[in-house]
Amino acid sequence: MEFIPRFCKTGKEHFFLLGPRGTGKTLWSRHHFPEALLLDLLDLEIHRSLAARPERLIELVAANSQRSQVVIDEIQKLPAI
Repeated sequence: MEFIPRFCKTGKEHFFLLGPRGTGKTLWSRHHFPEALLLDLLDLEIHRSLAARPERLIELVAANSQRSQVVIDEIQKLPAI
């Protein structure tokens, strides 16, 4: 899949990227934040881990403190976190 540059301003501390399925949100996130901790909730192991213990998110972020950004993809799958 080819990356098509888009104009999108990000928040200074955090932001939500919303849009219809298949429009390139994940591709855009991976392109703009290649060093970020990426948590894809379509990955069943990650989803199960966070569903069972939502506080695990804090542990994952702490264990990856060298990364300055965290991307949680498909967050609607687990609104408790």
